[in-house]
This record gives sequence, C-alpha cells and structure tokens, in this order.
Amino acid sequence: MKSKRQNTVLFAILGTTFLTGLIFLILKILSANYKFFDEEEIMVNNPSYQIDVLNGCGVEEIASRSRNI
Repeated sequence: MKSKRQNTVLFAILGTTFLTGLIFLILKILSANYKFFDEEEIMVNNPSYQIDVLNGCGVEEIASRSRNI
C-alpha cells in the first residue's frame, strides 16, 4: 500500500507532465497557424533607400570615393 506522500508526489509528477504536454500542444497549434504577411501587403510604392558609407580604415576620403562609384 502506497503512503499518502508517495501518492502526492506521483500526482504532482503526472500533473506537471500533463500541463507541460498541454502547453507544448497549444504552442505547436498556434505556431502552425501563424502566417507572414501576404506579398501584396508588403509591397511598397516608390521605395527609397539610404545607405551611409563610413570611413573606418584611416584612408582619407575613401568613403566619399566609394559612395560615388
């Protein structure tokens, strides 16, 4: 016959295992339904870009020469 303490420990282990499995299942279902934006939603009309060219090598005006290429 099992003691009351053994039953409590067994119940805690089974409960924790069940809750962990349930949380994993919920997260798996939610991540499967996640969709990225449709292509038409991320299209941008007249896109513009800015690139900063910085000089970090010590050669004078190398950044402006690279920018003008």
